[in-house]
Amino acid sequence: MLVSWLYTCTTTPPRLRLLQFLSHRGALNQTIENYQATSQNKYAYATLLCDDVMTDAIKVLIYSLKKNTDLPFLLLVLPGVQQREELVQLGAEIHEISMLDYPFRVTAEKTAINKMCRYSKLHIWKFIEYKRIIYIDVDCLVMQSLDGAFKWPEFSAVRDAGDTFNTGLFVLEPSLQTWESMRDSYFTAPSYNQGDQGFINWFFRNATKTALPVRYNTVCKNKGHATWPLMKRQAKMIHYTSETKPWNFFASPHKYWRQNFDAPMYYLWTRTFRHICQKLRIGMQTGPCLTPHRCA
Repeated sequence: MLVSWLYTCTTTPPRLRLLQFLSHRGALNQTIENYQATSQNKYAYATLLCDDVMTDAIKVLIYSLKKNTDLPFLLLVLPGVQQREELVQLGAEIHEISMLDYPFRVTAEKTAINKMCRYSKLHIWKFIEYKRIIYIDVDCLVMQSLDGAFKWPEFSAVRDAGDTFNTGLFVLEPSLQTWESMRDSYFTAPSYNQGDQGFINWFFRNATKTALPVRYNTVCKNKGHATWPLMKRQAKMIHYTSETKPWNFFASPHKYWRQNFDAPMYYLWTRTFRHICQKLRIGMQTGPCLTPHRCA
């Protein structure tokens, strides 16, 4: 292209040469912009929404995450999820997936906490248009940018206990080969907690794993540690683990609620949710939010 342009310079009037140069320059700038956009899209965040029960929680996750990143947020939803419009308004890209059958015996307790649907998050490995994805559980509140975690490879997560990793946030690298291997093995594979976290830890048991700093997934159950005040100040993401959540602890007491309840962190989630309700009410002009008793 350069040789051709130089030859043209010797045979073309000056004004026309200037126009041709500017045209080439514009095309080059557009190519650079397209490349930058493509490079940015190599990374994304994702989560799984099983049903409308967790709609309030996902609103807080989407809103708090999008305040701290410009990267795409992929929301995997099962067919039963109906409340989608406001989630798109908050910045989610919705992808409907099929539910993977739960491999263990179903009990009333597991049904109550949606444990049977969680294996469906394995679908995220099929999104091969992305180089890396950070998966985040729906019961989280993002405090600071998490983009720095994209520098770590699969499989990276915060260590939970011993050699176990907490899959409330983890870095993965989409691959159809990995997806097919997971799909073909999960139903007969062991899981220490009869859930997706146990399976994912088992699946990557022989792989090289990276332990992320605790600030990328700060769980409220650590409130008893002497370093908890420092952990909260440094936290990039708060993870409301166990069955005790900011949106239900007052309505349904749980066995370990005292261990998981931290008043300032729970209030922060509630305040964020109320703010989202107001923004949606004003922005969409559709009347009160879905749970007006929490928006006062």
